[in-house]
Amino acid sequence: MSLLHLPVEVLQSIILETIPESIDNVALTCKKLYEASERYLVQHNILRRRFRHFAFDVVGSDDDERIHGTETFIVNSLDLLMKIIHHPIIAQYIQIADLRLLSATCNIKALREFLHKSPYLKEIGEDPDFWEGMIRHEALGHAEFLLLSLLTHVRELALPTNWRQLGVRGEDPSGAGNDLRTWQVLDHIVSRANERDTKDAALSKLKILRPFASSGWRSRHAMTLNTPFLAIKSLREAYIGGCVATDDGETAIPFSPEYPDYSPRLEKMELVGCTIGRGELRALLSRIPNLNSLRYAHETKWDSCGSYFDPGQALCTIMECTSETLKELSMRTMTQMGAIESTLSNMKGFKRLKYLEIDAAMLMGTEFRRDIIKEEFPYQPLCVPLYEIAAPRLVDMLPPSIKSVRILATPWDCRESDPRKTRCLRALIDGLCTERHSEGKLPRLKEVVFSALGNTIDNNFLDKYKAGWVTIPLQEGTELQPDFVPDFHERFGVPAEEYVESDEEDILLPVGNVELEDSESDEEDSESEDDQHF
Repeated sequence: MSLLHLPVEVLQSIILETIPESIDNVALTCKKLYEASERYLVQHNILRRRFRHFAFDVVGSDDDERIHGTETFIVNSLDLLMKIIHHPIIAQYIQIADLRLLSATCNIKALREFLHKSPYLKEIGEDPDFWEGMIRHEALGHAEFLLLSLLTHVRELALPTNWRQLGVRGEDPSGAGNDLRTWQVLDHIVSRANERDTKDAALSKLKILRPFASSGWRSRHAMTLNTPFLAIKSLREAYIGGCVATDDGETAIPFSPEYPDYSPRLEKMELVGCTIGRGELRALLSRIPNLNSLRYAHETKWDSCGSYFDPGQALCTIMECTSETLKELSMRTMTQMGAIESTLSNMKGFKRLKYLEIDAAMLMGTEFRRDIIKEEFPYQPLCVPLYEIAAPRLVDMLPPSIKSVRILATPWDCRESDPRKTRCLRALIDGLCTERHSEGKLPRLKEVVFSALGNTIDNNFLDKYKAGWVTIPLQEGTELQPDFVPDFHERFGVPAEEYVESDEEDILLPVGNVELEDSESDEEDSESEDDQHF
């Protein structure tokens, strides 16, 4: 019997198996199949519109178009968890999940049944009754972990806003060991996601990790909390804000990599408003074997956490860990306290680097030397004396693979005239016209851009060097940022956070509206970034 001679009921049973991945294609195959599919298409389109790019509803937005047709108002992780328990097909529709903005309520009977059937809890020997109690009595944590275990088709994920409050492994303040239980579930999610033979495992299709926090003096959470997602082998891009990974014994947050390797497909990473120590930076990057693009905006946190930043050491670490793969590098100091310790004068170890964007202040330290191991948190003078500045030349510093360079010429102390900056900038440009081609030092270099604020650059420097392929655009305002920092804030709806006093506890609130970007990241649509920069 041919397919078209089957009864409509049988065809409809077949069509049910194609939802949600292929029903559109099946419905368009022929008239009879379309007629058989018609009864499902309306609901399919409603669910796809509601859940494909999922974000929690804002209380009071009853007329939201996304809710229309589903009568589904979801304001927190527990609401979504219960919805999936009652209608498991919903989990397969979610491709982009923004799990920020949380609250709580539940259906206890259905929740209990789900917990007793959960393969993730069963396989690691966890007590379902314990998890029921934790979900019902905790504002954050266990519902989110179980929700993650259901997201089998998600491609982009923004973790809950309060994810930063979860304890790292071995640090449960109550002493009950609840942190070990939650990390055990996370470990199992990672393990199953990375198994080749496990079909539709949770998070196995994850490609983009979105930020759940942003930059800001008081925006700080453990970098360790991002590691389970970095370890998922399908991940391609990671965007992380406000993380701390350094240990000064006081206000910092130590970093534990947790997993021996991170995703071999991870090619792009942005760290905005982060504070990362030299050893922690190596522990992070050494686990990412194929990193192509790194954008790092260093920020000092409250009580001077991260105020000691050695760009020479940091750049050397990045070069040693990514020398064979990195094509784009952008580094910026968002807050400046104390002196820039050292400058890396030789970046020729970057074998494939094409685009470099760097803060001029990072080139105003003493020359970095590997044979000198300095104290990690030393006493710092206000600035490096003029005669000790390394003042490297671009023709001597950069690798021959470089195509484009952008220097953010912000003065270290915001004075209108800074002789250290002037010396640094003049040294950078020295010999470029005569040596970049004639001696073959920088054969691929196409442009050098010095971005500066209108009142902070020497006019003599402007007159002498602003010509041809060297451009010096002047900007208005009081702050100069690399393009990726404001893009990070706007794209992911995570504006810089400000500190707000609360009667109960310190709370970080975002400034501005939060929106979910409509984006796709399918493998067939991926493209090379070799010719896209800054």
